[in-house]
Amino acid sequence: MATRRLYYDDAFEKEFTARVMHCEVLPPDVNSGIMGKVWGLLLDRTAFYPTSGGQPHDLGKIGDANVLDVRDEGDEILHLVDRKPSDPEVNGCINWPRRFDHMQQHTGQHLLSAMFQERFGLPTVSFHLGAEICTIDLRGVEPTAEFLEGAERAANQVVFEDRPVNVRYGTADEFAQLGVRKEVDRKGILRAIEIEAADLQPCGGTHVKRTGQIGLVLVRRCAFAACSSGLRKRKPNLRCKVRHRSRTASVSFHECSKLFLRIISASLPPKFPNQIKQWPWWPLRKGATCSLRSILRPVKT
Repeated sequence: MATRRLYYDDAFEKEFTARVMHCEVLPPDVNSGIMGKVWGLLLDRTAFYPTSGGQPHDLGKIGDANVLDVRDEGDEILHLVDRKPSDPEVNGCINWPRRFDHMQQHTGQHLLSAMFQERFGLPTVSFHLGAEICTIDLRGVEPTAEFLEGAERAANQVVFEDRPVNVRYGTADEFAQLGVRKEVDRKGILRAIEIEAADLQPCGGTHVKRTGQIGLVLVRRCAFAACSSGLRKRKPNLRCKVRHRSRTASVSFHECSKLFLRIISASLPPKFPNQIKQWPWWPLRKGATCSLRSILRPVKT
């Protein structure tokens, strides 16, 4: 029985209910860091994303059991947990900070890959999401510092415009007619992620709903990397969020943010309209942190 993948239509679903269709004891898996006895669960539906396509699996809980690994078994998704559920009807809960971090990185990768290809003719070969960094492998000539800055600026412009990120379904031929970034040789109905007026790419991963949720895109470095085919390719590393910058950069940004807000708040009239308290940066006047995106977001009246 195929597992219904809830994250296909709503990556923001953090909790769900499901029924255990199959449960069996599995041996330890040293390669995955699982040293003790585990149970493999097949559910009728799940919000847990399995390791696939460069994106790591989700973590969380199914009932009282901790989810240690999630694997794609074709039509089914196998959940490795540390104990057997006491009831066939279970509640699932996603480790949201980890999931949302992957969503930000993955959508950021789509956006930056689109900028590399559309503006500079460098197609993406592969990518990998990590705990602190996302790597993108590109095929093409060596980019200059101005080139990297241009791609970064173009991506962040789309971030600040807060464009919609939509899930679309169609055949490979239909997506090809719409201008898909990278065509795939697959039959049947495909799932694709569309960043409005910026990118369209078949993908089974989890993504944010708007580009503003990505945060800042920062290309950290670029170095040659050998690939199995013997070709040379570029591997630029990007970090999609401010807190993923170096500590020095983060502290500097934090201090500048506080100074910026203190100057503004100090210059406001004593009886300034209460609407100002609804501005995203208002809580920062006492030293709280905030992303640059929040500070620059236009005020909605």
